[in-house]
Amino acid sequence: ISPISDASKAPFAAFLRAKQILIQARDKNLILGEADKSRLRIAQLVDKALSVVFWILAVLAWQQLVGLRFSTLVAVGGVGGLAVGLAAKNLTANLMSGLLIFVNRALLEGEEIRSMDGKIHGVVEKVGLVNTVVLRLEGDLVTVPNAQLIDN
Repeated sequence: ISPISDASKAPFAAFLRAKQILIQARDKNLILGEADKSRLRIAQLVDKALSVVFWILAVLAWQQLVGLRFSTLVAVGGVGGLAVGLAAKNLTANLMSGLLIFVNRALLEGEEIRSMDGKIHGVVEKVGLVNTVVLRLEGDLVTVPNAQLIDN
């Protein structure tokens, strides 16, 4: 078993430092002003992405310690990723649409919207990463997938 090199430790140290900064900012309320909830959602998304990267690097370091071949891990990960990707096609489309909505600030809470097909007409109550809640003019709340909003 070979020891972990200093180059392998650098990504772990960077991840831990970024996570520490994010936690301190959240605790001190530097990221979240009550009026700007989208910044918190984006920070949470970055936090989750950093966690995924950390665990991937941890698995790679572990396989190096155990002596597993990297090519085997890549092959298993590729097949597993393909299966998950095909199964989560709609979720991925809604997530990407949600990111577009956040980045472009296409929908804002309190804004009146109307879809081109006329099925959705109301006021935006909450914009999420996967779906958006709309208060229809008839008075009922409707959860609409973000991909549907982008398409219409």
